[in-house]
Amino acid sequence: MLNEERDIEFTLSDSRILGYALLGDPRGKPILYFHGWPGTRLDISCFHKEAKELGARIISIDRPGCGLSTYQERRKISDWSFDINELAEELSLDKFSILGFSTGGVYALDYALHYPERIVKLGLVSSIPYFVIDYSQSSHPFQLRMIKGSSRFPLLGRTISHILSSAGINNYRRNPEKEYEKSLKALPDVDRETWLDPSIKEWFLGDYIPDLIQPNLRGYSYDLFLMLKSLTNPEKLSHKIGVEYPVYFWHGENDNIVPPISSIEQQKLILNSELILYPLEGHKVIYTHFNEIISKLIA
Repeated sequence: MLNEERDIEFTLSDSRILGYALLGDPRGKPILYFHGWPGTRLDISCFHKEAKELGARIISIDRPGCGLSTYQERRKISDWSFDINELAEELSLDKFSILGFSTGGVYALDYALHYPERIVKLGLVSSIPYFVIDYSQSSHPFQLRMIKGSSRFPLLGRTISHILSSAGINNYRRNPEKEYEKSLKALPDVDRETWLDPSIKEWFLGDYIPDLIQPNLRGYSYDLFLMLKSLTNPEKLSHKIGVEYPVYFWHGENDNIVPPISSIEQQKLILNSELILYPLEGHKVIYTHFNEIISKLIA
């Protein structure tokens, strides 16, 4: 649901709308937040009070076709950087930290590598891979190897993306309460305990879901399609890279949506990086460890 103090629509130079939410302390240390899939700028809006107490100024941004942002035809992952630079100029931000959750981690790392001079710290939570890793190894989960196979064929990838987007969003449109209860069953105990909190449930069903189900499905569908394509990017690192800013990976060891092997393998490729794994936890560690993650980025 729209909140005039929180939700803002910014007009880009090509006349598209870029939606974003301001969370936390308006005078705090800036963190740009890149949401997951399917997601919007409201991904972590339930933590506005916590972010304010920590002294963080979180600018959470809708990708094209998600939330308040206008759909963008034939966009590439790297196109997101141009939108971010325009917004940073509008907000008079020279340097900032970036936090990417799940699929948002790909956009976060892509931006940070192309504009290192603007980055203070980079955080990647439950992130899918940016650099290609060898999914054919038997030690890697079946779903990663399956995604690699499907993403080789664009039409198949678009079809899979549309089906998954339709299923996820339409179920919440039909019966949000039932879908919420259903989603809890797939969570590890630690994650489920957080999501059983009445305040989290009230925020999720009363604020987040109404915003999530408003846009046309093609924005979410194309966003997922780009993720599938990124997993077979031919530019594969054969050596480690060094960056001047600290990079942090956070991942739950029981994540059944984005397996932890993704962060484990990616962290090995970045010299100035740290990996934090949480035993018994799943995909939603950004909710169970929000204060810890934000504190690390603004310390």
